[in-house]
Amino acid sequence: MVKGIRGLIFLIIVFLCLRGSYANQDPSFKPPYFDTSLNGIVLHDAKSSVAVLGAERLEKIFEYFRGLCIPDFRYGFFNDKKTQVLEVIFHAGGYTNEFSEFRVYTAKGSRHELFGTLEGHATFTTGKGITLGMRMDDVISILGNDHQKRRFGEMLILSYPFPPVEGALYYCECIFYHDRLIEFSFGYEYP
Repeated sequence: MVKGIRGLIFLIIVFLCLRGSYANQDPSFKPPYFDTSLNGIVLHDAKSSVAVLGAERLEKIFEYFRGLCIPDFRYGFFNDKKTQVLEVIFHAGGYTNEFSEFRVYTAKGSRHELFGTLEGHATFTTGKGITLGMRMDDVISILGNDHQKRRFGEMLILSYPFPPVEGALYYCECIFYHDRLIEFSFGYEYP
């Protein structure tokens, strides 16, 4: 019982320290890992979604999920070469054509049925230049050292802290296999 209370107190202290490290910053401050775009689509920006994905395609996507009682929906696209997958994630309560999260991973072995192909996109790359296949040191040099590492078998996962950014919980996670980026995701968590 005492160990459980100590553990809870420790977690609260860690959370307050992480939150406090950004609390006194200038309101325009963004942590180094804060990235909001991928191949021209900007999180929570309908105009960029329409410009990249097209109004007709977006209408079909949103029509497919309309009326379903799910907290979020994911729709995936292949790159030109069908070697990478981009999932755009929409949260319930969000605005039409605005996505809250992006997830990119290798297409090898993917069995998702809803995929289309984004013509003209050889790779999926974030606004800061993160793309699959990068070495871990290169990713850290872009996103910064303020991360947590955890190992899952032969994979290494970098997670960046969750201080509130623009009133929402932003996250960034990168998964490496043998020092190469095989998956990354970032965006605003569902409240």
